Amino acid sequence: MIDLRDVSHISLFFVDAGHRRAGVGRALLDAALADVRALDDAPEALTVNSAPPAVGAYEAFGFVATSSELEKDGIRYVPMRKEL
Repeated sequence: MIDLRDVSHISLFFVDAGHRRAGVGRALLDAALADVRALDDAPEALTVNSAPPAVGAYEAFGFVATSSELEKDGIRYVPMRKEL
């Protein structure tokens, strides 16, 4: 599943453990990107606050870190961005 907040921020992105590394995540992201790019007022980029263990996956999808690891309310994350 993938869910976008405010059209430009990935708020949820999960692939069942049994289906990872099989192209499911790429297909979900590509579908979301196609929907976003089709908008008349499409954003310039897509952002995500990645869990530290997921940074490599997001990098493989073309995201780049915009900051080092941060923490808010006890949750560690790395802000990332993908230009559209």
